[in-house]
Amino acid sequence: FFFSSRRRHTRSASVSWARRCVQETDMEWKEIEQKGELPGPRRFHSMIYYNPHDSLLLYGGGMDSSSIYEYSLKDGIWSKLTFVSNSETILEDHRREAFIMGITASQEVFIYGGMKSSHLSSLADPTTADIFNLDTLEHRIVSVHGSIPTEREGMAYTSLPGDYLVAYGGCNQIKQECYNQLYFVKLLSEHLTFAKASLGNSEDLPRVEGATISSIDGTLLLFGGCNHDNK
Repeated sequence: FFFSSRRRHTRSASVSWARRCVQETDMEWKEIEQKGELPGPRRFHSMIYYNPHDSLLLYGGGMDSSSIYEYSLKDGIWSKLTFVSNSETILEDHRREAFIMGITASQEVFIYGGMKSSHLSSLADPTTADIFNLDTLEHRIVSVHGSIPTEREGMAYTSLPGDYLVAYGGCNQIKQECYNQLYFVKLLSEHLTFAKASLGNSEDLPRVEGATISSIDGTLLLFGGCNHDNK
């Protein structure tokens, strides 16, 4: 699935989906009908499939950068989810250009990294993460343990069995630095734990902005992205 604005200066946006045809090399794009509380145009957002509702969750990227929208694949309706927070942090003024890390078996969405929405010269605290519970619609902030990454935005994530995930890359726009670092992360209701992995003699370029990572049969695949030299 793909979500974007139709043109640069527009208030509308669209959701499309890709279907694999009989031949592996053929892809067909189709715009999906949308109703309800449509998100505005945005970039640097993230989407993830939410199996219990057969829906898509959209986080960040727009003026309401800390909001989560849900798109029902059954009836084509968008809805903006409203959460009650046990934190003093104002959700609308929290994280920008942060991506969804994953959803745990207990229906909790984890968000990490990014920039402070009201002060774009300041990155979010790397020692904390946000959890949004999709069952209770509650939000809370938890601590981060282990080999904590330096403050950054735009990390790529992929899920592993047992509420684990892999985190890669990211950048610090203030320092004009991109990172070639790989972490294994354990998602817990009480906290997150990062463990830094060794990449050996890897010469892969540090990357951000569009980099994707996936796990297939025990192998991690990294695709796309760029660094500050546009390589």
